[in-house]
Amino acid sequence: MEKGWTQQRLAAECAVHSWDITRTTIAKIEAGYRAVIDAEIWFFADILGEPVEIFFHPESANQFREAYAQSKAKRKSMRRDRLKKALKLIRHSRDPDL
Repeated sequence: MEKGWTQQRLAAECAVHSWDITRTTIAKIEAGYRAVIDAEIWFFADILGEPVEIFFHPESANQFREAYAQSKAKRKSMRRDRLKKALKLIRHSRDPDL
């Protein structure tokens, strides 16, 4: 991906999207002195108008998609389990003999 943007331009575009990141921070990321968290990858992809996969090697992109799908399924299962527990507690508080 080649936009031809300067670090200052990218920082300005981030500011337009309500993300306060400095040119210095972008330089550190570019040089590998600062890690990028997952949320920042999504922000960069959105601001650059590119799919998030461009930040990964093709093999990594596939692994990312699989891990995301598994994580999403796990979160859904955890929410369902918490809901079941909450309903059980509610029922038990109404009728202690259950």
